[in-house]
Amino acid sequence: MAAFNKFNLFTDKLCGGTHVFGTNIIKCALYVAGAPTPPLATDALYAATLTGGAAEVASGNGYTTTGNSGGASIKSNATGTETVRTTSAIPVWTASAAGFSLRYVVGYDGTATNKDLIGWWDFGSTLTLSGANGDTFTVTGLDTSVFTLV
Repeated sequence: MAAFNKFNLFTDKLCGGTHVFGTNIIKCALYVAGAPTPPLATDALYAATLTGGAAEVASGNGYTTTGNSGGASIKSNATGTETVRTTSAIPVWTASAAGFSLRYVVGYDGTATNKDLIGWWDFGSTLTLSGANGDTFTVTGLDTSVFTLV
């Protein structure tokens, strides 16, 4: 999986009690490259198009808008380091018909009222899934660590 990038307000929302890891559901939505930039660190809430121009993959061909659930969040602490991960429900998409393309996976709090953003992963280039081949895309690593606070 590509490197994790946090949205700026994530830490504020975490400290303010919006994100309740241990109970809240983490969702992942897929986005295609937009102009002029990828998701901006200043974005705050889930939206079909983020400020930088990245647009969520359209519904159909194996993808449903708002993304898939990573399951309930759980946390564990070892020697002052908190690791947040999801339950075993790892988001997976299987392309159908014409398939779809993506570049970013955007994680957000699916339980929070405003669908506050957590962070995003940038794959560096567009990934294309073929519906004819039944290609799948799995958000790997969420079952071991979404992020770690030190």
